[in-house]
Amino acid sequence: MTKRFLQLIATTLVICLGATSCSDINQFHEKYVESGEYIYTSRPEVITYPGRHRIAVKIYYPGPNSATQTRVEWNNGMDSRVIDVNPAGALDSISFEIDNLEEKSYFLDLFNLDKAGNKSVKVQTTGTAYGNRYESTLNNRLLLNVSVQNVDTLVTTWSRGTKDAVYFEMKYQNRDGQLISSIIDADQEVFLTDDWLPGSSMIYRTHFLPSPLAIDTFYTQYDTLNLPIPVILSLITDKSNWSIVETDSEEPAEGNAENPHNGLAEAAIDGNLNTFWHTQWQSAQPDYPHYFILDLGETLRIGAVETFRRRGNGSAQNVVQILISEDNENWVDKGTFEIDNQTDDGQLKEFEPGMARYIRYNALAGSSVFAMLAELEVYEAR
Repeated sequence: MTKRFLQLIATTLVICLGATSCSDINQFHEKYVESGEYIYTSRPEVITYPGRHRIAVKIYYPGPNSATQTRVEWNNGMDSRVIDVNPAGALDSISFEIDNLEEKSYFLDLFNLDKAGNKSVKVQTTGTAYGNRYESTLNNRLLLNVSVQNVDTLVTTWSRGTKDAVYFEMKYQNRDGQLISSIIDADQEVFLTDDWLPGSSMIYRTHFLPSPLAIDTFYTQYDTLNLPIPVILSLITDKSNWSIVETDSEEPAEGNAENPHNGLAEAAIDGNLNTFWHTQWQSAQPDYPHYFILDLGETLRIGAVETFRRRGNGSAQNVVQILISEDNENWVDKGTFEIDNQTDDGQLKEFEPGMARYIRYNALAGSSVFAMLAELEVYEAR
């Protein structure tokens, strides 16, 4: 075998081996390019925002980015939208809404496409559309108390806001009859105003966001509050027709030449703060309760009493009860009140106004067995 022949055989083997290797590589390469799965652009970065029968979507395009379209699919691909984009800058973005949605949560699939139609990696996220079903579960704030202070200040006290509550809305008329809409924080518990129309109505509701990112606000139904008519208290200054018709205990020994009625119950209605009613101490010292009944001489609408202790003496009653009656037989309890018997200042005790000719002053407890009172003032409610 000649040297030339051996060279030809070697050359042929190299060619064959090279041809075989090239064929295998091409087959491997074609396996992965035939599906068109090359990634030519960055995947979308997505944030969703829940709304009322809609979802807002914001897509970010980190640069550099070759995307020309973004495709969004939901309902397992049965619904979709293609959005033309032209990213510019390091972090461009685009926003859009998917509306007319049924109230539920959705899986959203998103991917970018370049101008050749090549897809990016698919991104899946969730979004929620809320509606009447969610709104029907919302509860309005509770009204805890309504009152009028200083004659014309309306004070309303509310429970704290519940989960997802963000604002509280009130609509009412001012003194000129104009509609006022006031919105406060859901956790503000006390609302007051001087500009309101007595006897009118207020409507109120609570605002909710189902999520901090929600684009729509949801509401409870309006509730109605009938506003009060303020009670104007007027001190009764003419006591000429007043009289004490009954008492459980009094002490005549407190009397003196200048004020012979001192110690008697009538001393508590004589207009003199230096005289006083004092329960018995000379021959007996009866314990609580103590009382006296005042006859006003006529029937009036009463809304408060004011009491003054015996000057400089803090050893008497500190709990009292006020009852009123039109006939001295049928009594209406207007409340039990704590009394500060360490001050000479008058202590005004207001209550729901009622018609009365008779007022029963009950001393229920104190720091000693004795009840004492310098003066009882009565206020008519107008």
